[in-house]
Amino acid sequence: LHALLTMVDRGRFRRRVHPGDRLELEARGLRCDADAARVRATARLDGEVAAEADLAYVFTPVTHPTLLARRAEALAIWLGGTLEGT
Repeated sequence: LHALLTMVDRGRFRRRVHPGDRLELEARGLRCDADAARVRATARLDGEVAAEADLAYVFTPVTHPTLLARRAEALAIWLGGTLEGT
């Protein structure tokens, strides 16, 4: 199953963040069942809240080959910073 973001609620940007800043990310579960979840997400910079939001997700199987390939590309970039070697 894949978690697909369906809603951002109460999103607030509290502090300016610049490239190279190190953020501490926290997600606390508010609700979860077999087909959906809701979390409260907070990003902190130097201990101060920089952004916060409630996020809702649905869980669904993804079987389309193009979507699976794009997901693999995005994951390779996220984990390795490049598509080289994929």
